[in-house]
Amino acid sequence: MHQEVREIDLSPLSIKNEERKSLIEDLPCELVWAIFDRTPETISNIRLVSRSMKSLVDDYALNRKCMCLVDNVQFIFDSGHPETMPISINIEKRFKNLFELRLNLRKPPIELIRRLNKEDCGETLEYFLVFNIVNDKNHLMLLRDTIGGGVETVVLNYLSKFIQAKSSFISEFLEDVHFDILQCQFNHFCEDNYKFLLDVVDDVNLRKLSLIVENLTARDPVDALLRLSSLVNSITLFQLSSNCVPDDALFFFGKKGFNWAPTFIEMLKRKCDKLNVQSDYPKFLEKEHADFLKEEMGHGLRDEPKLDNGIKHETRKSQIEDLPCELLWEIFDRTPESIANIRLISRSIKSFADEYLLHGKSIRLLHDVKFDLHAGWKPNQIGITFNIDKRFKDLFKLRFTIRQPSFEIIKRRNRDDYEGKLEYWQQFDAAEDGNQLKILGEMIGGQMGKVTLNVYDTFDQSKSSFAAVLLKEAHFDKLECTFYHLDDNHFAFLLGLIEDRQLKSLHLKVKNVTTRDPVESLLRLSSVAKSISITQLFMDELHENTPHFFGKTDFDWAQTFVEMMKQNCGKLNIASAYLRYLPKEGADILRRKLPMINKKIWFFTPCECYRDEFQYKENGSVIKSYKYNYSNPAEFERFLSVQHLSRAHEKRWK
Repeated sequence: MHQEVREIDLSPLSIKNEERKSLIEDLPCELVWAIFDRTPETISNIRLVSRSMKSLVDDYALNRKCMCLVDNVQFIFDSGHPETMPISINIEKRFKNLFELRLNLRKPPIELIRRLNKEDCGETLEYFLVFNIVNDKNHLMLLRDTIGGGVETVVLNYLSKFIQAKSSFISEFLEDVHFDILQCQFNHFCEDNYKFLLDVVDDVNLRKLSLIVENLTARDPVDALLRLSSLVNSITLFQLSSNCVPDDALFFFGKKGFNWAPTFIEMLKRKCDKLNVQSDYPKFLEKEHADFLKEEMGHGLRDEPKLDNGIKHETRKSQIEDLPCELLWEIFDRTPESIANIRLISRSIKSFADEYLLHGKSIRLLHDVKFDLHAGWKPNQIGITFNIDKRFKDLFKLRFTIRQPSFEIIKRRNRDDYEGKLEYWQQFDAAEDGNQLKILGEMIGGQMGKVTLNVYDTFDQSKSSFAAVLLKEAHFDKLECTFYHLDDNHFAFLLGLIEDRQLKSLHLKVKNVTTRDPVESLLRLSSVAKSISITQLFMDELHENTPHFFGKTDFDWAQTFVEMMKQNCGKLNIASAYLRYLPKEGADILRRKLPMINKKIWFFTPCECYRDEFQYKENGSVIKSYKYNYSNPAEFERFLSVQHLSRAHEKRWK
């Protein structure tokens, strides 16, 4: 299973409208690039700051080559397809956006496939493509520029005999690429393959070489190893089992019955100071040769380097350390996932980052917070669930760890991959844990997407106060509440949460409503929230055919809905277990009055009073009665909707 890499939107429309110039835009180019080097996973967010930042990010993506973007590149040589070269590229997940941005900016005419079956395995992503070595040479350079100048590991799997065209293809690709580790496997290590390997290793300053061979026909295997040991610091040799040689043979690296001890000693006297030898032929080194090797190694092969204690070890101060505190905090606001990395730059930067972690509240760290006030728990018990985006995981942990609270946050692993979110949970005692509220509130931060309140019992002052204090300084756009017993105390608690807020949407689910005046309650809510959804849940004591809604039976809610829509509320969604709550007279009022309100409204309700479906337009709105079938075609519900034409395709509820 695979998919093509999607092109990143590079149009000006992808840039957010801004009211003020960002402080980041005043930084010199080399300093911004240094920030990108430290936190490449953030460039997608920084790119949206402004057009000038987009230009700077794109220039960085096209021209910066000093960082190691790719974990490893693997080339597969197969004689069955002499003109094609499969290439596998593995990158860390945090570099995904930068890698795909580099690719899309260059727009190479090659198909780069991301292997989805590897995407959630560890911390790397695998990309795969197949080159035609005759026709795609120009495209190879585009891929090399996309990868950049640094690769951690290059893997060469030579599963066939030497093919000059493929070897030249690889040599040209690696010409300007710096890599530390080379892993090679040769089924047939001939003289040509040895020269090709020597050409790749020479002038690279390679740190590690892993050489796996099966059949070896190079002219002089001893000289080959000595040459390689002059170029590489660490070498691993592995002799695979060959069909031509029995398992008990004294065989290694193309030679039978050969004493390799002097060769290994000589290799370690050169640049190579670490040699790991493995073989499918365990008897290749005889005891007397092993004893000689042990004795020589015990005497020491080279002079140990002397340390000059008079040398001062200096580290260059990072340019980021010269930035003012408010600019660093703005960088953290825009790229919070980078804080864990930036924090490691120096002690002074760590101090700035920790101060931000302790007091910064401008970022939306949490996707949503849910409070469960359940009668079945112990008295004063309140459960709190935190859902965060995976990219904020490290920041959330740092905020928690740096405060060292007396409580723990439990991670629910079964939810790890739910829509890219992580779920954490804990129970608190509303009476005894009040001293933890400040720590908990600072850890959550000042911004969150949605707050959910599930109140399953009668009013409890300690539980309600616990939630109210925690949310007092927090900003959130959406509120979803479930009340099994909505009385005046609960309603005052709800109103206290949403008054003086710019709430975008309120979703209220209720069973039994006993407020003094349910009509006045809904009108108060509609003066605060722009979008309201009210769900009347089923009550055991009322039959489903009872015309009941929000604490009133046999009541015409039509005029109340009209008055609600005349206030701040522009979208009203009604859902009810009692489908006959709205009489025909009330439905007629809604059809007549709602389109006349001078605003772009959206209204939806169950309505069983019309047996026929209809749809017509009036005063810029679409009025519609229709039925909706569920899984059983014999059962359906009827609905009435009044929607302004500009909102005709808007979903029922978000």
